[in-house]
Amino acid sequence: MPHVRIRRRCWLARLAGSLGCTSPSGLPKTCSVASAVVLNAGDTLRMAFSVPPSTTADVLSYEVDYLPYLLSSGWQLSPNLYVGDRLVGSGVCNGKWQSTAAAFPLAAAPTFDFSTIAGGSTAGIDFVVSGGAFAFDWKGTISLGRTVTTNIGPSIAPVAAGTVSPLQLVSTSCR
Repeated sequence: MPHVRIRRRCWLARLAGSLGCTSPSGLPKTCSVASAVVLNAGDTLRMAFSVPPSTTADVLSYEVDYLPYLLSSGWQLSPNLYVGDRLVGSGVCNGKWQSTAAAFPLAAAPTFDFSTIAGGSTAGIDFVVSGGAFAFDWKGTISLGRTVTTNIGPSIAPVAAGTVSPLQLVSTSCR
């Protein structure tokens, strides 16, 4: 009885207060994250968010606290930015993406077509663990900013805060 086994694992996870399953047997499950969680290779942490419309923003900043899990090795983590089901950006985990049309490029900031979110939209970032394991905090933040020039180089001026939905673990098992 695979359904009973999944329900039991989900029930134990809910009892622990960290995860809740929402998928039938054999398929990747989406579990709500309500406390810190360790993700292994093959797992994804999903952060859905919405941002207000903006005509001046050219930077999307995000934050989810995480650390490599020291009992594993070969750490590999990559964020993928989605608007709906469409992948619009990917790159290194450095806390921001920048518009391809930004006047002042930021070092090491992946770029994307900012028009996909400039009108205000619901989007998401998938943090994909492809090697090792990572310990994640259970909440995230999202905001819009604009690059400005200063006497020491480009900087980010805040424009607006976004709203983050509860984080979700996408995995083949609820643990």
